[in-house]
Amino acid sequence: MAQSHHLSAICPFLFYSALFLSCVYGARELAEINPLLPPASPCFTSAKGQFQGLQIVNKYEPCSSPLSLEKSRPNQEVLLQDQFRARLLDSLEVVDEYGEGIQLPLTSRGDGNFLVTVGVGTPKRDFTLLFDTGSDATWIQCEPCSAGCNHQIPIFYPSSSSSFSNAICNITCDYSMNYHDGTYSSGYYVVDTLTIQSDLHPNFIFGCAQKIHGDFGGAVGLLGVGPGNLSLVAQTDTGYFRVFCYCLPASENSAGYLSFGVQAFENCQPDENKLIPISLGLNQNAYSYFVTLTGITIGQQRLDISGNVSSPLKAIIDSGTSISRLPFSLYSALRQAFRRLMSQYPTASPSQNFDTCYNLEGQNNWTPPKMVLHFEGVDLDLDPSAVTFREKDNNAQVCLAFMANENDSDLTIIGNQQHREMNVFFDISNQKLAFTSGGCSNW
Repeated sequence: MAQSHHLSAICPFLFYSALFLSCVYGARELAEINPLLPPASPCFTSAKGQFQGLQIVNKYEPCSSPLSLEKSRPNQEVLLQDQFRARLLDSLEVVDEYGEGIQLPLTSRGDGNFLVTVGVGTPKRDFTLLFDTGSDATWIQCEPCSAGCNHQIPIFYPSSSSSFSNAICNITCDYSMNYHDGTYSSGYYVVDTLTIQSDLHPNFIFGCAQKIHGDFGGAVGLLGVGPGNLSLVAQTDTGYFRVFCYCLPASENSAGYLSFGVQAFENCQPDENKLIPISLGLNQNAYSYFVTLTGITIGQQRLDISGNVSSPLKAIIDSGTSISRLPFSLYSALRQAFRRLMSQYPTASPSQNFDTCYNLEGQNNWTPPKMVLHFEGVDLDLDPSAVTFREKDNNAQVCLAFMANENDSDLTIIGNQQHREMNVFFDISNQKLAFTSGGCSNW
């Protein structure tokens, strides 16, 4: 299944270790940060303000305004983009963690679903970026842009920032990403001040994209919070301690949050008994956050990882993929159990790569079967909305919200459909992850 993937040399940075010395913040200052964006009336409940951090909105929904071009995106196109994303993760080529071929995963055809706004430069200008745990480096479209930039949205002008400088590199500061579907982004690495709310991060390294091809959904670029050395998490570790958390909104009229450091602890308050070990780095050509999936319970039936599925089963936590992908043998067992539990309801035609769908017209009180994901030492009770996928244009039709990989060797992915309305907490230094209930509707 692997496709060709080319990445030009991305250099080791001479000043990389010194970068963190200029980003020191006190705990009191972190605790007093105010949200970057003002409340937008359709996106907040009456309890807004309980959580602190950057606002996360779904780029396909009304809360993403003024990116209105995404509001009417049909499910079929969204899921097609999701399929590109899953294939992309299986075809990435990764080499040296310090730069010679380091992964810069971009979203294929703009399939990253969630947006945040940060400031770049001096004076600060706000840019709306795709938020992605499966990507390391951040990139923003820049002028002069020779091909593919969207001039209907803000573009970064290096000459307008007094804190801008070119990156210092051993070989070259150019980057180039090319995908099997024709999507690409290329340019060069630069250094400038990144602003997260009122928090300044000087000497932040990011890609200045001058050639772009593909649909990135009205976003100016991508904010990478993956585990690599060029990610936002790594470049702000002195101030944020390599800790962050987020909650992805499930409702089209709600917003979530992304917060770092002390704010992340305050928002998520992880239970020590609920921490899941994570591993960072390479597995099947991807560089991401990995957890061990030991089983799935559907209704009263537990499906353990066995048979043709390698055990332990490593899965990536990926905010940029919507629908979770499972090895075919595990998915087949899940599908069979789900169908038994749904046997009293009429089936519907397969829809958009979902092969297990039902017509629930008139079943206003129906709730999906209970589902639990079993990780290493921790059980995660899924929210009912995470078990099934409901059609936008046909609310009576629901489908099992999981898909099968084409090969058992393909990456197992825990997509954002399965962790929406959850507080997802990452402690990278201690290699721990936590899912906590409560959701982000109170943002």
